[in-house]
Amino acid sequence: MPDHQNHCTAWLSGTITPGYQIASGRCNDSPFGQGSLLLQLPLFIQQRLPFENIYPGTINLDIAPNKLQWLRPWKIIKNLRWHPEFHRETFSFCPCLLKISGKEHRAFVYFPHPESKIGHHHKDTTIEIISEFIPEIKYHDRIQVRFPGQYLKIKRG
Repeated sequence: MPDHQNHCTAWLSGTITPGYQIASGRCNDSPFGQGSLLLQLPLFIQQRLPFENIYPGTINLDIAPNKLQWLRPWKIIKNLRWHPEFHRETFSFCPCLLKISGKEHRAFVYFPHPESKIGHHHKDTTIEIISEFIPEIKYHDRIQVRFPGQYLKIKRG
């Protein structure tokens, strides 16, 4: 089980922004039906990641002007074929904590590697996060995130 609090960075503020809605399947022209995460999550679980209760959609957190720099992933899955019609992708993960209205939620940074991703790239100031369903969040909310510093560091903008 990941340690979400060991050697954590300081809290970093960001704004929840709309993404492409490919992961959740909410976009009108998704090539993945109900969403890419619905297809990926069972494969991540097969790789022994603790994602049984993860909601099949991402939280896109814009931390501009800051950026994250990967030092090393907590877990990495290389060359995963999660859809029969698309190339294999590599994914890195890191446990994190979200603070929303004073309450902490365990979550994970979800990072499809850009060199293997088939499209829908985010700005380099956007972090994709997966977690259990958090009903109280909405677009444009300001929330905070922190993560173990041995995996990621903040590049101040």
